[in-house]
Amino acid sequence: MSDLDADETTASDAETSPGDVREPRGWTPGSVLLVGALFTLTAAVLVAAWVSDDALITLRTVDHFLHGRGLRFNPVERVQSFTHPLWLFVVAPFMAVTGEGLWAPIAASLVCTAGAVAIAVRLCGPTGAGSWACVLVLAASKSFVDYSTSGLENPLTHLLLAAFALVWLGATDGGDGKGESDEHSRRRVFQLTLLTALVFTNRMDAVLLVAPAALWLGLGVLRSARLGRALPAVLVGLAPALLWLAFAWLYYGSPWPNTAFSKLSTGIERGPLVAQGLVYLRVFFELDAPGALALLAALVAGFASGRAELRALTAGVPLYAAYVVWIGGDFMAGRFFATPVFVAAIVLGRSAREARPVWQARFGPAISVAAVALAAFSQGSPLRASTADTYELVDSSGQMPAHGVVDERLWYYTRSGALSAYREDGLEPGAACEGEPRVLVRRVCGGLGRIAFEGCADDHWIDPCGLSDAFLARRPIPENATWRIGHFMRAVPEGYGQSVAAGRGLMRDPELNVEFDRVMLRVRGPVFGGARLREILRHPFGSAD
Repeated sequence: MSDLDADETTASDAETSPGDVREPRGWTPGSVLLVGALFTLTAAVLVAAWVSDDALITLRTVDHFLHGRGLRFNPVERVQSFTHPLWLFVVAPFMAVTGEGLWAPIAASLVCTAGAVAIAVRLCGPTGAGSWACVLVLAASKSFVDYSTSGLENPLTHLLLAAFALVWLGATDGGDGKGESDEHSRRRVFQLTLLTALVFTNRMDAVLLVAPAALWLGLGVLRSARLGRALPAVLVGLAPALLWLAFAWLYYGSPWPNTAFSKLSTGIERGPLVAQGLVYLRVFFELDAPGALALLAALVAGFASGRAELRALTAGVPLYAAYVVWIGGDFMAGRFFATPVFVAAIVLGRSAREARPVWQARFGPAISVAAVALAAFSQGSPLRASTADTYELVDSSGQMPAHGVVDERLWYYTRSGALSAYREDGLEPGAACEGEPRVLVRRVCGGLGRIAFEGCADDHWIDPCGLSDAFLARRPIPENATWRIGHFMRAVPEGYGQSVAAGRGLMRDPELNVEFDRVMLRVRGPVFGGARLREILRHPFGSAD
């Protein structure tokens, strides 16, 4: 049944739907277990709270924005060096209040994580086995706990996905009569479309997690006899994503973030990337056995569910996981699987809530016991986390593993962990600034965030990874060069530093100079300049060639 046929649903149908299961009131054994699970999750997240180096790339942009320099990393170039526009605007008020880069992103993360978990508990039933099973899975998952802070966009993605699931699974009150049901249907279409757009604006590829449900919703709208009435709701709901893409196209010269070019346009063949993606998947299973179990169990429970809505929500998990493998994964162990684990926990909790009573008494406890038991023995388990952790990688020898995937939280926790026993100071913008503004060429790929965040605001950093450099990001890596996933080092041409300082091509290769000048027109030219507008109209997606 499509969403726009809601007037065929009677009040009695709504009262008996799975999403309207009534929970007993007062303290019960289930509510006591839920409080214990929530306490465990809260303790794990607080102990593990940290800020990653990549987050500080975004926070430098936030600092520039708050001081009127624009949404840019380097002061003279409009380059979108962040992948999460919505998260940037959520963190900005926190940073405006604190004026630093440690507690601001951690506070924003904790608020979003608390909201996401609260919605998940409501979805799974506040007093049933599904709720504390859901929370214990999250508490036992290293991926979810580690990236419930970190300064990256995961917490906001979790909050938006929880809100989407709340509406999608029918946990909101419906109408009683025909008129109300029709209004409720159009409101539901708007809410789901808006949440899909917000997920996309927060991180574009995360929309794959809701893509099956959104596609089903769209097909329902197209089949409906009330398409004309639903279309305005769809267009208004899509407004955040459309407005951001239009702004990015005009301001940055490309609707896509610069990081997409630097990490996805490398010239590397697909085979080695997929092989690296499978390694990333393997490391996830090694470091986060409870999260991996949750994913597998959710696939079984979700696809076996009698509710098509739950199956559609579940389908986003393997779709997103396949995409992660396709692009080669990431260097941060578990980062790209933290969000699928969150969705899996909701699917498991909701499946337990909607199961027959005889299965409810078994399914939730079984998942909880398995998650906690695995967490007790898992490498790097959040239930065994320590504030005194020092530099460690997934390789027990302490060396960078050949595959390049590391436990990023333990790598940076010493200096940027909220409760680190070794952290001596906060993260202050400009704290290490000395001398006049300079053009600085990084000779290594990685570690740009903190050194730039604490450096001079007017310094211009040339990043060989291309994260903050629109010209280098569009260059393939050298042929036969070695690479680490997420760190694709470009060759910096001779004379490139002088070209950046002058704002025009001064390199030996005349073809590179032509390309450089075109990129500079995009990122330094007057936003509404005629020549610039003609350039971005000729190449609307931001590619120089």
